[in-house]
Amino acid sequence: MDQRKRMNQFTEEERNARIVEIEKKLAEKQELTDEDKLFMCDNLDYYHLLLHPFCVDEFFYRSFFQLQQMNARQEIYYEHLVKEWGREVEKTNHTDDLMQNVAKETREELKVFRGQYHIRSNAYGYREYLHDRFRIHEWSKYRYLIIKRLLEHEIPEHGYTLSINGTEVILDAYSITHVFSRHYGQAMKPYVSDKSHFSKDFYHEEIHIAIERVLNKIDASGFYKEDDIQNITFRHKGTLYRLATKKAQRFMKGIIGPIEFLRVATFFPIEEDKMRKELESDFTEQPIDDELSVFTRKKSPATTLPATGL
Repeated sequence: MDQRKRMNQFTEEERNARIVEIEKKLAEKQELTDEDKLFMCDNLDYYHLLLHPFCVDEFFYRSFFQLQQMNARQEIYYEHLVKEWGREVEKTNHTDDLMQNVAKETREELKVFRGQYHIRSNAYGYREYLHDRFRIHEWSKYRYLIIKRLLEHEIPEHGYTLSINGTEVILDAYSITHVFSRHYGQAMKPYVSDKSHFSKDFYHEEIHIAIERVLNKIDASGFYKEDDIQNITFRHKGTLYRLATKKAQRFMKGIIGPIEFLRVATFFPIEEDKMRKELESDFTEQPIDDELSVFTRKKSPATTLPATGL
């Protein structure tokens, strides 16, 4: 069970006792476990988070959402964290795969943003540019922390295993980074994006569970057993979505050579008229329940062969 979910099961008395226990460890300079640190950061008052270096991520998380009013010291430190992050994402040689993927996606965002800078109005000056670049950097760091949290507490090292038509599909750090960067947080992006964006139903911190639930229903319905799993299209609560898969490779300890697997390449709401028209002409919508339906490709009419006279 996820550590955060376990912690939510504590009573107030148990929570206070645990805090006292951890504070005693700190006073005696004992090493804290990862669970100790997580518990402490989740339960500390916002204004005390910076007293503990291991709570910096939690400080950033709460500051990003402005859950509390920052004082002058906290505001300066928050701006320092964002500017430091801006320098990190410009690097192209991170040894950590997650950081490498997040940095690459952020540079792509900045490229789009800078490309639109010259078409802004004359009232849009360098100060406004710096402000908007700061927003991209802070949104990027927040995404990184959410993905990192998912990988540490929800998703196994080699990805979250989904299944459709008897085939395993892996949702991993690459998948989540791609989807979060391109199809979440439209309001956070100070530039015009040509990507469709999620607005409801697929909450980013539980995206793996939501996708699994949908694919399990599609699998159990039997409607999709003869269709290609490269592009799975469904309607959920009135909104059209497409989940695409693609072959990928990874290396694992103790195994020589790469291992091939099927990865979630992207997942997004469908808005393009071209895709909608393709669904209308080439696919049949199969209702599964009141909230979900899946699109299966229409079967070509059987061709009648001429008699041979034999």
